[in-house]
Amino acid sequence: MTPLPPTFLVIGAYKAGTTSVHHYLQQHPEVYVPRRKEPNYFAFGDVAVPVGAPSTAVLAPHPAAASSVTRREDYVRLFDGVRGERAVGEVSPEYLVNERACEAIAAELPDARLVAVLRNPVERAFSDYLMYRRDGVEPEADFGRALDRQEARRRRREPTGWYVETGFYGRQLARYLDAFPPEQVDVHLFEDLARDPQGTMAAIFTFLGVEPVALQSVDQYNASGVPRNPVLAAVLRARRWVGPPVKRVLPERLRPAIERFVQRGLDRPTLAPEHRARLVDTYGDDVRLLERLTGRDLSPWLATA
Repeated sequence: MTPLPPTFLVIGAYKAGTTSVHHYLQQHPEVYVPRRKEPNYFAFGDVAVPVGAPSTAVLAPHPAAASSVTRREDYVRLFDGVRGERAVGEVSPEYLVNERACEAIAAELPDARLVAVLRNPVERAFSDYLMYRRDGVEPEADFGRALDRQEARRRRREPTGWYVETGFYGRQLARYLDAFPPEQVDVHLFEDLARDPQGTMAAIFTFLGVEPVALQSVDQYNASGVPRNPVLAAVLRARRWVGPPVKRVLPERLRPAIERFVQRGLDRPTLAPEHRARLVDTYGDDVRLLERLTGRDLSPWLATA
C-alpha cells in the first residue's frame, strides 16, 4: 500500500485558532497544506484501524463524518499539489478529541509530527456555543440550559452536544503521548498564538523542520459571536451549509476581507460567573493532568473571576 503523504498533522483543538494556523501554514513556501481544512480522514476514513480501536461503524453517525474525506484515494488527492515542499500536512482538530484518530494515525503515520493548539477549556466551550448560535444551529439562548443538555445531545450525536467533551485535553493528549515519542508532539496555547502569532508560528515552523518566515498576514479566522442583525444571521446560516464549496472557488485574497466584515457584525457576550464556576469545577482534574503532561502552569484556566 502506498504511504500517505503527510509528514505532520495539526490535531486540534476545536475553537483554538486552528483555522488561523491553517492560513498561516499556507504562507510558508516550504510547507504544503491542502486548501481544504478538516478532512478528518483518520477519524472517519477507511484507514486501517488496529484491533481494539473504536470501529467506523460506531463513529459513523458523528455529525462531522458526513462532511469528511472517507476514501483513501480522495485523501491522497488532497496532496496532488505537492511540489517538493519539506513539510506536508493538514489541519483536522477532530483528531484530538476523536478516540479512533490517534490509533489510526499511529498505524499509518508513525513518524508524523503532531501539533496541538489548546485553549482554556472554559472559554473554548463558550466560544463553541457562540459559534453555533452565530450559525443558527444552537436553539438555546441560555448557555446554562445548553450545558444541561450536553449528555443527551452527545448520545444522539448532535453537533451541539460536544461543548464540554471537547475540552478534556489532558486525557486526549495522554493518548498521543502514549502512542508517540514526546519529541513528535508539539503543544502550544491559543493565548500565545493570539498574543504573538509570529513567534508561535516560528516555533511551529521550526518543529516542522523548516526555517521560520515572517507571516504576511496575521488575520484571525472563524470568530464566534451573536449576529447583531437578522440579515447577517441569515448570511451566516447560509454560509454554514454552502460554505465549503464556495470556499474552494473563492479567491484567497478576498477571504480576510470577508472574515473581517463578519467579525465586525458580531456581538460577543461575556460568560456568566455561575457558568464559569461550573465549568472550572468540571475541568479541574483534567487541567491538572494537562499541567503534568506539558509542564505548563495552567492555573489561570481555573480562575473563577
